[in-house]
Amino acid sequence: WVDFIVVILLSGIYAYLVGFGVSVLRAYLMLIIYKLGRIFGLRSCGISSLSLSSQIILLINPLALFDVSFQLSVMAIVGLLFFEKPIRNMIHTKLKWFNSFVSVNLSVNISILPVMLHYFGSVSLIFFVANLLIVPLITLMFPLIFVLVLLTALIPQIAYVLIPFGYIFSLVETIITHLASIKFFVINIQLSAWLALAYLLVIMLLSTYSMLTKKPKIAVASVLSVLLVATIILTSFGRIDGSIKLEIILSTETSEILMLDVKDEHYLVVNGELNKKDLYTCSQYVYTKNYDKIDGIIKTSFNANEKEVVFEYKSKFKIEQVITSVIDKGLNDIFLDNVIYSKSIGNCDILPLTEHMIKLSINETQVMLVDNRENQVNTIPKDTDILYCLGDTQKFDMKNIQYYVSNIGVEELIPKAIGSHNTFVIKKDKIKLV
Repeated sequence: WVDFIVVILLSGIYAYLVGFGVSVLRAYLMLIIYKLGRIFGLRSCGISSLSLSSQIILLINPLALFDVSFQLSVMAIVGLLFFEKPIRNMIHTKLKWFNSFVSVNLSVNISILPVMLHYFGSVSLIFFVANLLIVPLITLMFPLIFVLVLLTALIPQIAYVLIPFGYIFSLVETIITHLASIKFFVINIQLSAWLALAYLLVIMLLSTYSMLTKKPKIAVASVLSVLLVATIILTSFGRIDGSIKLEIILSTETSEILMLDVKDEHYLVVNGELNKKDLYTCSQYVYTKNYDKIDGIIKTSFNANEKEVVFEYKSKFKIEQVITSVIDKGLNDIFLDNVIYSKSIGNCDILPLTEHMIKLSINETQVMLVDNRENQVNTIPKDTDILYCLGDTQKFDMKNIQYYVSNIGVEELIPKAIGSHNTFVIKKDKIKLV
């Protein structure tokens, strides 16, 4: 009991200091469950502890289910429980710490792969090198840093001792950032729900908890693995099912910026003002998606200030062309002969209709982007299925519109905690909210 109280108290203080995030809370609850089980003589079971701690968190806050840190935390522990021991048994080096290091890294990354692909669209293969640098460093330095931070509360001058640690971590971060920028180390895969389920089925069959005997387990898992890899390779070549992807990058009171993915082409769709301050957000999005370039920028018209900004966007993202509705010599100076007034790509027709309205005809679905902050637009086409509107919509006939999306609409219709509901996949006459 003394051991239980001391460990839980110290761990609780640490969890409080780092903010009791869902991943920290999950670890803390698992520790309490494990320690209580030992006190009462119960056999410890990792899956049971993980399940119970996760259920407690979801009872407190059901929307934690959609938190990426909760998903990664749970899946990381699933990987450790499923694969750490089998992988360690297959590694036969004389360095026990290295065997453990490799087994932990591989088991965790095997299980978090579908979550990483869902949120970021790509996975980096530098995790092994990165962890080889970070884990020993953190193991040695973190206890010392933790004690120094606590002492700083009593003696503020001790804070100067922490400065060298900052330089060390900055150096490690710089090395890892450069490694991550190497294209060879990044895999881009378009993950669907069916692919994710198939992947989870394979790792369940291969795991320690599978009820199958060894030979059938290997046979079934091998067949499923081949099918899974073949499907991933095919889908990685583009949206071969004919669907179009439309994703919100940012939505504010002055602008909405979306990414239109058609086959292997990427178009930046701007509704409202094109601001220099939004360049960073777009850069982060493009970086996480690992796009080499953006094929075009779509906007109804550009004022004098926006022409300077669009030049920066063009240089930053290697944009080749602009699709607009207003003839402008300034744009020709920037994009030369690549200023066009409508475009067809695959199943998508891009039609800038007026100075304040863009129409995307995707298969049989009509997407309308309207800038109506100054009440410039009185009506929208009746066949509109998705409306992205800045400003007033009261004058519009909204009866036939299936989805209304804007900075206000998203806040009203979709819980803020669910950050993944800003992507539309459109195929024929079906609109799928991902």
